[in-house]
Amino acid sequence: MEEIKLLISTVNRNKIKQIEVLGQDRSSDTILNRLYNGIYDGKYNSDEEAAEDLFAEDRHKNEYYGRIKRQLKERLYNTLFLIDTNEPNYSDLQKAYYSSYKNSAAVKILIGKQNRAGAIPLALKTLKVAQKYEFTDLVLALAKELRTHFGMLIGDKKKFDHYNSLVKRYKQIYDAELLAEEYYTAIVVHFVNSSANKKDVISLAETLRVELVEKSEDVDSYWFNYFTYLTIISRYEIANDYENVITTCNQALRYFASKKHLVSKRTLFNFQFRTLGAHIKLKQFQTGFSKIDECLELTLAGSINWYSTLHYLMIISYHARNFDQAYATYNQATSHANFKIYFKNLSENWKLHEAFVYYFLITGRLNLSPAEKPGTFRISKFMNQVPTFSKDKRGTNITVIILQLLLLLQQKKYGAIIDRMEPLQAYAHRYLRQDDTFRSNCFIKMLLCLPAASFHKVGVLRKADKYWKKLQTMPIEKANQSAEMEIVPYEMLWEFVLEGLDEKWH
Repeated sequence: MEEIKLLISTVNRNKIKQIEVLGQDRSSDTILNRLYNGIYDGKYNSDEEAAEDLFAEDRHKNEYYGRIKRQLKERLYNTLFLIDTNEPNYSDLQKAYYSSYKNSAAVKILIGKQNRAGAIPLALKTLKVAQKYEFTDLVLALAKELRTHFGMLIGDKKKFDHYNSLVKRYKQIYDAELLAEEYYTAIVVHFVNSSANKKDVISLAETLRVELVEKSEDVDSYWFNYFTYLTIISRYEIANDYENVITTCNQALRYFASKKHLVSKRTLFNFQFRTLGAHIKLKQFQTGFSKIDECLELTLAGSINWYSTLHYLMIISYHARNFDQAYATYNQATSHANFKIYFKNLSENWKLHEAFVYYFLITGRLNLSPAEKPGTFRISKFMNQVPTFSKDKRGTNITVIILQLLLLLQQKKYGAIIDRMEPLQAYAHRYLRQDDTFRSNCFIKMLLCLPAASFHKVGVLRKADKYWKKLQTMPIEKANQSAEMEIVPYEMLWEFVLEGLDEKWH
């Protein structure tokens, strides 16, 4: 169901001027149209709901529904080719992108149907656009077809030589683009399922950076520079060199801003967005808030990039102790209609934000007006949440464990905290022994001192002192971890923990 929902959000009636394949006639009562309209209008939120409504009590309803669902997916894919690229909300680059790739597919189909009379003029027209907008793969593919056509079929040596030279030149550019993309991916692959930086990747990243910088003297293309800049930025991020992260991002932004007919908002967003974590680590919160505004100007409200930006706005707000801003941002994100559509992809981050907002509320850190009424937070569900999210993706497990303890402490449920100490200690021993989780390890050991000192504030301070000092030896800006692994600084959380203690033995 989620796959079809996202397809429909791409292929919807507002983006298609002439839609004979699907969805044009709202009054059509075919089961296919009923399924399409039901999903589009939000009537169906699951396959079970749709099957039950469309096929009622039919004992073969699951089989029939599966068949209709497959047909709908095929129609949606076909409808992609009917998207009107001349709508005013599309940039020249977007229009060129969609029309060029559609035309290239048409050229292949026409050649396959032995219709070169139709294919070659379209190939020539599309080649000019592809060269202008640096669609290197298309230039290479189209020049290759034209080289074959004018060489093997027409016998025009001058044109053969021309397109042959294009093939050779763009093959060199394409190979460089593929290499830059490969090198960037070779670094990123280490961090897809973990937020922990790995020191052994620094050497690899530096080697790849040097090679790409050397190659940039001979190759200058949009996509080569795109992946080269990303590789360089990643190399500095791994080394915690945040000043150079910001410097390189700004260099990239200047380069792509100079390519006015090529640059997209998405590209500018990517490099603007990469500065956010660096500004957080450097405690440059005001600059970070400004960069957030610039990122939001480059996104569409309700898009994945919009949610990613708001996620970082939450983090910056926490670090800057602007909890009211965090609360307002949380409401802005969760009240948008697309939140439910993207919920599965967004849920880990926003479940944590929901819990933090609730924690700040019950500890009196939110200044809400009488008209503001926070939503219901199901604390029992969160407390029973087993922290096994996505193989510890982005450090979520550690944050869930810490948040659960903070909430229990605020409720003064000391017995429940004691019950969690043994598995917490085992977790720390098993998962938090590497340098990339040094700060988390220190903080969890500080939390383990709570029952050891019977929750007596002075006793806890005394027992936790050595771990507190160790934490101070590795400030957050020097730690080998991403900004998302510690979305609220441990120093701040420890302050809140101590506020929740008293001078009694429990």
